Amino acid sequence: MSEPETQTRPTLTFVDKHHARIREGEKTATIRVDPSRPYNEDDRITLTGTDDEPIAEAVVTDRWWTTTRMAAGMGVAGHRDYESVEDLLAELRAYYPEKTIDATTQVDVIQWELVNDE
Repeated sequence: MSEPETQTRPTLTFVDKHHARIREGEKTATIRVDPSRPYNEDDRITLTGTDDEPIAEAVVTDRWWTTTRMAAGMGVAGHRDYESVEDLLAELRAYYPEKTIDATTQVDVIQWELVNDE
């Protein structure tokens, strides 16, 4: 008899400064330069810290691709607003120092709702 397959829930990782806003339901979106990760609407995901400790469970409510220029200009509900494209670029470059990021870089916008299993 073979062992049952264990399915690992997709995760999104966040630095410490975002944890409280995530738990409080204020931060409900992220902008990522990370096309290798599959997040789809209705997926259940685990939001984790950089230490891999869970922050919260959530369900993806929306996901789309856009450019950094568009993301900075449109504002994303549940995410901080940027005064300019340069503000968003500076933040993304800090998170992704190995990548070349400019105003035309495609970004993945992921929105979620927290799940309360209690």
